[in-house]
Amino acid sequence: MAKILYSDYYLPSKKIQAERILRTATNFEIPTDCIDKNKYIDKFLKESRIEKITIEDNVDLIAIFSQLVAKLFDDKKIQPEQIKYLFYTSPRLSVVNKGISVPYYIIEKFKLTQASTMIISQSCCSTLRAIDIAKTYNDNDDSCYSLILSPSFYDDYEMRVTKINISGDGAGILLVGFDNDTDGFSIIGSTSSSDGSLSYSNYHNNDYSRTNLKKMTSDVKCFKSIFNKNNIELNDIKIIIPQSVNYSYLFAISRFVKVPIKKFFTNNISDGGHLGSVDLIRNFKDVTDLYTFSEGDYMATINWGNDDFGESFGSMLFRYSMV
Repeated sequence: MAKILYSDYYLPSKKIQAERILRTATNFEIPTDCIDKNKYIDKFLKESRIEKITIEDNVDLIAIFSQLVAKLFDDKKIQPEQIKYLFYTSPRLSVVNKGISVPYYIIEKFKLTQASTMIISQSCCSTLRAIDIAKTYNDNDDSCYSLILSPSFYDDYEMRVTKINISGDGAGILLVGFDNDTDGFSIIGSTSSSDGSLSYSNYHNNDYSRTNLKKMTSDVKCFKSIFNKNNIELNDIKIIIPQSVNYSYLFAISRFVKVPIKKFFTNNISDGGHLGSVDLIRNFKDVTDLYTFSEGDYMATINWGNDDFGESFGSMLFRYSMV
């Protein structure tokens, strides 16, 4: 069974206060009945627990991923030709300098002669979807690996701010493969769904409205289905890895699924901001570094993403196995 064999991430050293971004960004939505904008921002920051946002002033994706991939090869001692699939989780950030493809550059630089590349377009669910596809390829083949590269970078404050989140900069890397000789987390399965209502409505010039409650309902439905599918109780899960988003949203989800919020890994919310699809990689690495796991322990993720075209939801189930 395929496992997550390696995870690592890059964060810029520069961090700025979330308050500064909210008071500067012109697109941060204030409720129409709100009289005092400053008080609303103070309330938002307190409830969301978002504090510092990572900022990369001069983004060089080639250099960032070259460093991450070089470290992977140093640590894992695998051969470049054993990488058969390279997944890249951001169409927006896949081409730099007016014509240089980041994933194709990495293939050539590291002589991944057997690798083919795929760009995944599932917004903040892209890493999860890449893992799911990699599992299909690598479940019973110990001769090759899948490499996942995930970037999250933004040009200005307006691009970082949504109604409930503030996005930071960062990048992550994962290695997926079949390995019975190493302790680690086997990928048991996943669930996913997508909502195309936005694109459908835009094509037909219909009004479109998507409330946080409707979004949360879709999140929870997808999340619960993975436990039903695998005959596992929510209480059997040691820890849940969500994205590093607004704490009040995660707290509401925890109430929705009747699981204590302490089972959700929320340590990174205050430090860095929401890193899109990189969140799964960062939080997975930090959880596996911070916690001690025993044979048979379960871990689950809950993921969602949206862009200007639609929404995606997904969850993944892992089980710790020892050799």
